[in-house]
Amino acid sequence: MFLRKGSKFRAAINYGIIKLQETGHIRYHTIKWLPRAGYRACENAGDGITSIELHHTETAFIFLAVATLSALFFLVSEIVIDWKYGPRPSVKNETLSRLEGN
Repeated sequence: MFLRKGSKFRAAINYGIIKLQETGHIRYHTIKWLPRAGYRACENAGDGITSIELHHTETAFIFLAVATLSALFFLVSEIVIDWKYGPRPSVKNETLSRLEGN
């Protein structure tokens, strides 16, 4: 820990760390929470959780495809409407021109 020299908490924290080391708590939590080289936590957990595979992402890709196609449909609709009926008049410009005329 980063404590200043002479801090009143330094002795208490050092004592606590030593006690955790003596009882094996630090080793236990290090093994439990910090992965080792080549260790695959999802596959070895034993709690029914498996690592993610491509078929697990199927729903996300379907949602992405539907959202992209919907956006493309609305883009084409806007272009066709602007082409067929011309650009829509801006409300802001009409309001400004009325104010300038008065």
